[in-house]
Amino acid sequence: MAQAANAFQDYRLSGVRRFLQTAVVIDNEAEMRAVPAPSTEPKVAVRKPAGVLKQEPASAAAQPESDEVPAVEPVPEAGKQNAPLHSAAGSLNAKLLTDAFSEREIICGLYRPEPGENMVSLATNAAKHADVVVVDWLLENNSSVKAVEIIIAILKDDISGNGRLRLLSVYTSQNGVSVIAKELFDQIVAVPELADKFTLSGVAIVGANVRICVLSKPQSIGDDDVEKVSEQDLPERLLKEFVHLSAGLLTSFALHSISAVRRSAHHVVAVFGEELDGAYLAHRSTLVDPDEAVEFAINLLLGELQNAIAVDERLDGQIGSDVLNSWVDVKSVSHKFVKGGAEASPEIVKEFVVGGFAKLKATKDKLTKADGTAAEGGLGGHNVGEVFYASAADAWQRQIEFARLSAFKREAYGRTRLPQGWLPTLTLGSVLKVRGPKNEAEKPNYDDLGANYLVCMQPRCDSVRLAGATGFPFQTGEAATKEFNLVVKERDLSAGTPLIISGKPGSTQVVKFEADPDAKSVRAKKDGDDFIFTDSKGREYFWLGDIKDMKAQHDASALAASVHRVGLVELEFLRLAAAKEIKVPQAK
Repeated sequence: MAQAANAFQDYRLSGVRRFLQTAVVIDNEAEMRAVPAPSTEPKVAVRKPAGVLKQEPASAAAQPESDEVPAVEPVPEAGKQNAPLHSAAGSLNAKLLTDAFSEREIICGLYRPEPGENMVSLATNAAKHADVVVVDWLLENNSSVKAVEIIIAILKDDISGNGRLRLLSVYTSQNGVSVIAKELFDQIVAVPELADKFTLSGVAIVGANVRICVLSKPQSIGDDDVEKVSEQDLPERLLKEFVHLSAGLLTSFALHSISAVRRSAHHVVAVFGEELDGAYLAHRSTLVDPDEAVEFAINLLLGELQNAIAVDERLDGQIGSDVLNSWVDVKSVSHKFVKGGAEASPEIVKEFVVGGFAKLKATKDKLTKADGTAAEGGLGGHNVGEVFYASAADAWQRQIEFARLSAFKREAYGRTRLPQGWLPTLTLGSVLKVRGPKNEAEKPNYDDLGANYLVCMQPRCDSVRLAGATGFPFQTGEAATKEFNLVVKERDLSAGTPLIISGKPGSTQVVKFEADPDAKSVRAKKDGDDFIFTDSKGREYFWLGDIKDMKAQHDASALAASVHRVGLVELEFLRLAAAKEIKVPQAK
């Protein structure tokens, strides 16, 4: 099993190696010169009991609060060169570090802050697009205040953008890395936006898609049992730390796929050379609605990026059977594959995970109960996801999250990172929820809607270049109690609300909206955390998201097919035969 399990671990690590391209190192004592032997004299941190958010700003004339005696460089004798200088305590050999990153095809940027400059803002800007950020613990006046401020600023910036994968490392010559981790953790959770998002695990601070590790520089003293990481070894150690952020099968697949897109990005841009501008403009000029050309260009670009993933030259980016089998082995160490009291062994799980539905049906006689006796029936094709989770409730939550991911290209309250100032436009696939009357007097105004959820069926070409009030057709829906065909995310609710959306022409609701005179389309307005559409009667609707283009078009086509259905009076014998209720007699 150990060898098989390594396939999944290797898949994760290779994905990280391919994905990581940029690192930023923030250290006020970085030196771009050879440093033969570091000093063993440590810096002494000045720790203040007050939180970083409450600390008084230091005076410009303040002296470092430390007992450390500044080192005095020897004056060279006349006619002689200085002897090679040793590294001062806490300094960073940036030459060794950047070379080590380069050997792994990672570009390492170096920011050496100076006293008095706005290092928090500069460091946060530098970190915005970096895959890995390394911060020295004592950046100014032998104090950790600035380091903490930088880390908190980066975390808050990430949260404002709806989150991202983030690896931060405190790289320090101070002893007591566990104390530093605890101090940093306490400062982070004291920030209201971050209070409930992190836990302390040893010398690492862990959050959703975030990991902050505290590592010791080689010249640190004390704590003999603490691992010291040299500049040459730091990139490899950070690669392995990043693997903790890619524990999932799909996460690793995404890293491999994004890596393929990154590596082909310049090629894709070159494909869309300026010589094609005339062809694009000719296409735009012949369209009744010229703005459709933008959607056409987007689809062209997406096709090239999708092709980059599909024809990725690196086979290690594929989710092969060895990776799937290895995932099951790793999972089985701490998890039993159980559904409804019936347990499947890891070997059985491997069979249907690799072989699909045919193997899943064959589990009928292979399952056991908790007491080891044979279980009747098999896992079947429904809710098989329960075997991969600790409970049926957990499986349900994760599968409806996956359902949302498969259906929506953007969501109001979900995973989507929406740019500042962006507003949704009402068009094919927009999903709305009736906000409802604010008082008794408004109730009659909502009576004719007849449903709480609406899915827009207006063709895209009829959603633009509008003037005045325009009718928009919607398919209506309600929160599901049994069967459902769409899952939406609502503010302050669970992972998703299952809906049953009618696909029948008789359930179509037409609502009129006034077009924005500037945009020539119907635009929502921002109201706190909500996006609100308002119709011509003043009724309000929450925008919940936009369904993916192909699914929205598929649903619209299914509705159109229902409209075109021919009511033919046919021979009942043939109708029943087509429905497989009458069969051809077998010859005797």
